[in-house]
Order: sequence, then C-alpha cells, then structure tokens
Amino acid sequence: MKIGEAIKAGKDILKDVSDAPLLEAEVLFSFVSGKSKEFIMARYDCSVPEGTVKKFFALVQKRKKGIPLPYITHFREFMGLNFFVNRNVLIPRQETETLVEEALRVSNNKEMHVLDMGTGSGCILVSFLYYNKFSSGIGIDISQRAINVALKNSERLNVSKRVKFVVSDFRNFVSEKKFDMIFSNPPYVRSDEVSQVRYEPRVALLGGKDGTEIYPELTAKAFSLLKPGGMFITEIDYRSADKVVEIFEKAGFGRIRAINDYTHRIRFLEGVK
Repeated sequence: MKIGEAIKAGKDILKDVSDAPLLEAEVLFSFVSGKSKEFIMARYDCSVPEGTVKKFFALVQKRKKGIPLPYITHFREFMGLNFFVNRNVLIPRQETETLVEEALRVSNNKEMHVLDMGTGSGCILVSFLYYNKFSSGIGIDISQRAINVALKNSERLNVSKRVKFVVSDFRNFVSEKKFDMIFSNPPYVRSDEVSQVRYEPRVALLGGKDGTEIYPELTAKAFSLLKPGGMFITEIDYRSADKVVEIFEKAGFGRIRAINDYTHRIRFLEGVK
C-alpha cells in the first residue's frame, strides 16, 4: 500500500468522527511512521511497510471509537509548544491560550513569582515561564498523576529549574512567599453537561449545578495568596460571568475585567488585589 492510499482510507474511516479527517489521518500516519507531515505529503506515491500500515489502522480504529487524538499521539500543541498529555489531564484548549497571552501582557517580561491552581498538564504555567524567562512559579494539583505530567512538560520545555509542582488541594495550600500573579483553569462544566465528556478526567471538569461551585473558595484563596497589587486570572463559562464577577467583588478584588476568547465570548475574568 502507498502512503496516499493509506491516508485516504484512514480519512474515509474517520469522516464520521472528525471535523478534519484528512488532517487527523495525516497526523496519525506521521506519528506511527516517525516522519514529519511535510515529508509524508511529498511522498504520497511511496510504498509503506506492512508493519507501519497495521499500526496506522490500529490507531485509526482507536480514533473511530471516539478517543481524542491527543490521547492517542500523547501530544497537543498549545501556545506554539508541544505538550505531552495522557488521560490523567485535560487536553489543552486553544481558547485557554488567551489566558496565557493576557498573563504575558500583564507581566510585560518582568520578573514575577506566579501560581497555577489546578495545573493539570502544566500547559498554562509552563507556557508562561517558557515565554517569560525571568519568572518563576509553583503549580498545584490534587492529582499526583497530573503533577507527573506537568513535571515531564517542564523538563521537556526547559523550565524545570524555575518551577515547582506540589500535590495539594488548593484549599490546603500554604506559601510563606506571596505571589505577583495567580492563574487557574478550574472545573466549570455544569453537572448536566459533564456526561458528554467520555475520556477526560471528570474531577478536572465538574463544576456543580451551574458551573460556579468552586469559584467562591478558589477566588478567596487566590486573594489571600496574592501580594497587594497582584492579579488573579481565571477561566470561566461565559454563561456564569455575572455571578463570578460578584464572587470576585465579594473576595475583595478590584479593577475586575472580562476578557473574550477567540469566539468572542467571555471566557476569562481578572481582578487586582
């Protein structure tokens, strides 16, 4: 079988489960062959070893069952960087890049000590530290398995000397040193919608009946850990924006600002202590 024939067959199999079946087939073939997508596309007429074909179609069948592509290849691009992921962490979303971009804008390449509450894969914290070479940070998560993934990503992207990861519920986390900035992408999926998620860890998603269950304690904790003038940035469900603004105000935050994601919906709130 030729490369082009294998990829076309893979595309046809994936057309009912993917919005981009050709792209996903190419990504899977690249993964099993160890060749770049550009290399593959230039050699569609080349023959493929039988072992590679079998591995390719085995992964295509996994994807057909609905397993997300990043859980098959174990990589996801975020902020122009490749992050290792597995089923112990959420798959980084493109819209969350806006949070990192805002944190980088506010920091303006200055030295900051930052905290990521619910770090998961570490994509937010590691990306921030990758692009702000002068800062350091701590990432906390309730899951040891998630922390293991974050540690791996910090090492892969060469920020491990400026970051520390701690297994902790944010409610119990203590720090002698206050933070210049805190960010979080907490669980905010509503209870009646979380059943739609089949493969990602529910503990990182479930936000209660209206998706805001975690915010009162999370926001109050962030306020207590920030320096005066420090900033808290969190991701939210756009439908809960007004309620979370009230929670920010009750915690003591000022200069509260809503930020839209690339779909032009409110996806983040920030406030200053």
